[in-house]
Amino acid sequence: MSRRRRATADADPMDLLLDTVCNVFAGIMFLTLLAALLVIQRGGARLAETTTPVTREDPLDEVKQNELQTRQQGLVQAIEQAESRMDVLDPFASKIKEANYQRELRQQMEESLSRLANIEQERQRMLDQEKQIKQDLSTSSDAESKLYAELKSKSLELAEAKGRTMRIVHFRPLIDSVGRQTLVMIRYGKVYFAMATSNSNALNENDVEERDGGIFPVKESGQRVVNEADADRMAANLVRRFPPGQFYVTVAVWDDSFAAFQIVRTAIEKSGYSYRTLPADNNAVFQFSKGGRSLVQ
Repeated sequence: MSRRRRATADADPMDLLLDTVCNVFAGIMFLTLLAALLVIQRGGARLAETTTPVTREDPLDEVKQNELQTRQQGLVQAIEQAESRMDVLDPFASKIKEANYQRELRQQMEESLSRLANIEQERQRMLDQEKQIKQDLSTSSDAESKLYAELKSKSLELAEAKGRTMRIVHFRPLIDSVGRQTLVMIRYGKVYFAMATSNSNALNENDVEERDGGIFPVKESGQRVVNEADADRMAANLVRRFPPGQFYVTVAVWDDSFAAFQIVRTAIEKSGYSYRTLPADNNAVFQFSKGGRSLVQ
């Protein structure tokens, strides 16, 4: 027993308690077996005494018997003391159960710590992956922003180039035999006829009005021109009112309608008209001269 104690001096305290409990239990079992053997031996001796004829008892045998009884009583008392000591130390063997339970808890704790370490590694890996994805998205967003800015810049350049192209006005010489003119105004993306009919010099009050000493298109009236079909309908209406063999067309074009002018000009040319253009802006005022119907700006 002393060797075991020296060997396990540095062991867990619960192991020492378990060792003590086992030693006490072994001692109790040893004393119990010894007492049982003595009882059996004594019973056999009594049985032999009953079967043998009655003889005179030897004084030495009586002394031996008294000694055996005394030893038996001492063993019984020792067993009782050991049992009481055992009951005090661990009445329901709870210490052993507690020691086993603590071992299981330690094992479960170690397994839980191992699983937590694996979970932490997986979480860190996912965080790194998320960080990389955010960096990739940020890089993509920067590239998209640069492309969008470049596209917007190119669109502005294209719009400016288109505007410069549309502002190219071609002045055509008039045919000498054609002396009458009709005024067509292009503003707000619409076409306005300044004169009512070819037989009258009166203004077309449905499309234009006189104010501030000049002729101005009425914004709510006019024929909108968006495509070639609109321009062809406008040209057909112009031909019905002012035959191309008798009139030439003066086209007043404001800054906001050069795109419509390009379409109208093509339709007028196809209809056989000669024309001249008068570029205008918000400060332009068109009037007819006092000596006739020649247009001045």
